[in-house]
Amino acid sequence: MNKLEGALKEIQNFLKDRGIPYMIIGGIGNLVWGEPRMTVDIDITVHISDTNERDFIKETGSKFKVLVGNPDEFVKKTRVLPIEITESVKGDIIFTGLEYEKMAIERAVEVEISKNINVRVCTAEDLIIYKAISEREKDWQDIEGILLRRGALLDKKYILNWLSQFASALDKPGIKKRFEGLWKEIVEGSKK
Repeated sequence: MNKLEGALKEIQNFLKDRGIPYMIIGGIGNLVWGEPRMTVDIDITVHISDTNERDFIKETGSKFKVLVGNPDEFVKKTRVLPIEITESVKGDIIFTGLEYEKMAIERAVEVEISKNINVRVCTAEDLIIYKAISEREKDWQDIEGILLRRGALLDKKYILNWLSQFASALDKPGIKKRFEGLWKEIVEGSKK
């Protein structure tokens, strides 16, 4: 078992033992659904009620090294808790704030990433949505990889529905247009 796999087991067991709904996103999600690239951290989205958030942060700090000075304030501002899961693997625990994120956690699926290591990861469609919203160039490259690997297996209607909503809410119509262009080029272009 490599260091990343060991850290995945650690954080997942911690969350499962506490009954915390979660999903893995980011580079690990990309490893599952797209073109694998080197990743050295773990991004986890969790759903915790506001009333339990403080206790969860405290409990997380007793198990893992928290990488910010005032975790309660940091989470309140950013909705992220940076931690060191194991000596060489860092992670970001991302707290849900939107109904979409709660739904994405419910849709998450368990997949085997190596012998004896299963992870609860967001669906390929939700990973595309997360990456499109971030608008980082490397995320668009990841989206291309997911389209190349998953293609017509993806639920285009679902993706476009959410991208439309986020494009409108964020006043960023380009995210939907760019996705549609990639879909046409990669998925529809490969059918010819």
